[in-house]
Amino acid sequence: MICRWTPDKKLTFANEAFCRFFECTRSELIEDSLESCILEEDACLMKSSLARLNREKPYTGVECRFRIGGEIRWTHWTHQAFFDDEGSVREIQSVVSDMSRQKRIEKNLRKEKNYLEQRIRDRTAELEAKHKELGLKNLQIKRLVRKTQDAMEADRRTIAKELHDSIGASLAAIKFSLEQRLSEMNGVATSGHLPFEKILTYLSDTIKETKRISQGLRPSTLDDLGLLVTLEEHTQKLHDIYPDIDFVQHFDIEERHIPEPLKIVVYRVVQEALNNACKHSGANKVSVTLVKEDNQLILNIRDNGCGFDISALNHNKKMLEGYGIENMRDRIEIFDGRFNIESGPNKGTCLSVYLPCHSNRAT
Repeated sequence: MICRWTPDKKLTFANEAFCRFFECTRSELIEDSLESCILEEDACLMKSSLARLNREKPYTGVECRFRIGGEIRWTHWTHQAFFDDEGSVREIQSVVSDMSRQKRIEKNLRKEKNYLEQRIRDRTAELEAKHKELGLKNLQIKRLVRKTQDAMEADRRTIAKELHDSIGASLAAIKFSLEQRLSEMNGVATSGHLPFEKILTYLSDTIKETKRISQGLRPSTLDDLGLLVTLEEHTQKLHDIYPDIDFVQHFDIEERHIPEPLKIVVYRVVQEALNNACKHSGANKVSVTLVKEDNQLILNIRDNGCGFDISALNHNKKMLEGYGIENMRDRIEIFDGRFNIESGPNKGTCLSVYLPCHSNRAT
């Protein structure tokens, strides 16, 4: 659409397209200034755009709306000014584009965008609520598992104490009585009966087995002397069984800084890891390090053995179960800890555990 204006905003020319758009004849348009159908809030925009025309900037553009036949129509005007010899605006030519369809599309797109954004906000809020709910359920499960483990450890502690204090003491008393009786008989047993020496051997073996079972259920030193002493005694026993392995320990932490619930976790992990290292790695040196840094316990168990392929381990569930790795990982994750294994063929193995010290909070 093309039209021309005088500086006083009177139309002097309008082409057919312009006339069709405004639904008027050329003579009707030329007699009208168009101010009657331009929206009031856009009239000032048209006025200011025309006022900006000068010799340095003879072109300008503006968007404005018109009310035509009860319908609001969007237009874009590109003005070009023509000047007389004195530099005053003589005439203005405007090229006009109908933007109504584009504006309707933009309006629909904004509406659709707002709708989708609201859907996204609603869905995000729903997912956040679900995530929070799952987090609470996960926390409840962790607390339940932790309580279950605490109950199991309490039962083990009770059974171990009963084995040690009751059965062990009774067997020891019987052994002492038999030894005394044998001494009184000058070592002579009644013919045709099991020798006292054999009976004493059976009793000694039974006492040792009772102590072994009690120690396996829960070492008494863990409650009596603490984790650090228990770990030292455990590695010393392993050294007696595997004298070719050099066990190195480094504990940069005080017993009182180890949360009580974490002691059995650390002990079980060390117990399982050292058992794997002694039986499967072929190592001649195993180190155990326990330190405290930034409110977390850091446990490292390293050996210089044959190592293994980590990727194969991750794809072999039986291997995970056979080495007790899943059990170790579960114990640690229940207390919000992290578990990591680094290894490779002929590169040894390093097991690292990170446990937050706040894990001793009430469960």
